[in-house]
Amino acid sequence: MKFLYAGIFLGMILYLLVGAFVFIQLWSWFVAPIFGCPNLNLLQGLGILLTITFLAQRERVASQPQSTSLETKEERIAYSILTLTTGILTMLISLLIGWFTHWLLGILP
Repeated sequence: MKFLYAGIFLGMILYLLVGAFVFIQLWSWFVAPIFGCPNLNLLQGLGILLTITFLAQRERVASQPQSTSLETKEERIAYSILTLTTGILTMLISLLIGWFTHWLLGILP
């Protein structure tokens, strides 16, 4: 069971690192060239991403009550793994769409 919790913790770290990487890539493709902003390093991207997430979560928690009832430990673990996996896949799909858009901007006049 300890290995499972360690795996979930590592998954959370991976989630944060992938999120920061996707954020700085999208920033360097779209925000920096348009507004003349400097590119970000991984820690700067992570800091901005955590700030945005914190502000968005506060608003979401205040406006929506939690209706998920996870009674057993196994259900909570499965839900955590599913949430991390879905989040990472969503970020990677966003990166792919951002790359395609960046590519299109480079070939279109």
